[in-house]
Amino acid sequence: MSSIRATAQGVLIIEGVVKAAAGNGLPGEGVTTLLLDRGGVDVSITEGVVKTAAGNGGSGKEIMTLLLELRGNEVQITEEVVKAAAGNGRSGKEVMTLPLGRRRDEVQI
Repeated sequence: MSSIRATAQGVLIIEGVVKAAAGNGLPGEGVTTLLLDRGGVDVSITEGVVKTAAGNGGSGKEIMTLLLELRGNEVQITEEVVKAAAGNGRSGKEVMTLPLGRRRDEVQI
């Protein structure tokens, strides 16, 4: 199965592509921005995408900031996301402070 498929409306970008961008250490923020800008509402922000971004030691903080700013209503902070951030030795603390600062009442610890 292809990661990118043509549809009548344009191009459908599936979760695997978005997760790959969110997990990309250095240019991940730019690639994720491009996908969100070009794909618009057709790009789903799944738990897997958020978990991948939270565990990204290279640019996780930047990608989480981007996801929260552009698609905050779709970003779910689940137990798996918290575990991924906790395992992120480089920027896990910063990754977790972003949603806590913005939506403290929605995050259960």
